[in-house]
Amino acid sequence: MYCSVEPRAALIAAALLGVAAVGWGADAAPAAPDSPCNESLCFNAKSAQATRTRLVVININAVGNTSHGPAHLSADRAEATGADYSHWVFSGHVHVDLREGQLQADTATVQQLDKRIVSIRADGMPARFERLPQSTAKALTGSAAATANLTVRGHADAITYDLSKNQVQLNGNSWFSDGCNEITSQSIVYNIANQSVLASGAAGGTGQVHGTIRTMRPGASCTSATGAP
Repeated sequence: MYCSVEPRAALIAAALLGVAAVGWGADAAPAAPDSPCNESLCFNAKSAQATRTRLVVININAVGNTSHGPAHLSADRAEATGADYSHWVFSGHVHVDLREGQLQADTATVQQLDKRIVSIRADGMPARFERLPQSTAKALTGSAAATANLTVRGHADAITYDLSKNQVQLNGNSWFSDGCNEITSQSIVYNIANQSVLASGAAGGTGQVHGTIRTMRPGASCTSATGAP
């Protein structure tokens, strides 16, 4: 396992010599690093090559820090750039697990600041977001708890998760559901903390917001809801 802000002399030397800095057998999958990681990012991988400003990692399994807890990231490939490797691009079967839920995408751009992940932009055909019920329900009571117990899902061409605002923005062919009600629009902003949703059409006012509202009795589940299209 390597942490991205530890002294990297050995890692860089291995890369300049053309030697894989981390290696496993062809059939062995790298296990996830221990959590928590006390640095910017800790990872296990099948191989890595580095210079002082660029790091390329193949078949990565990583742990990073956010203001809400650890983030687990995996992908076929990851590339970090910058003097402190603070800008990462993960590509190929990207999966991100956070305390609030998870993201799945073809590519994900991760930005770090002061050893923390501050934003994640996921792109795909489509990129997907899911907030699991147990993420917020424990701290709520009454009708708010009932709402939080629903699994929230969404997909779009691009999804940006701003961790400082605890907010997810879906852009382009966006679909969102709280397990009962559904919204389709070009842009949807979901605030995880207060469970609010703001949807808008395309720029210029040419788009529309389409919604489906299903009746749900207090304390009952919305059984008529369909899965993600």
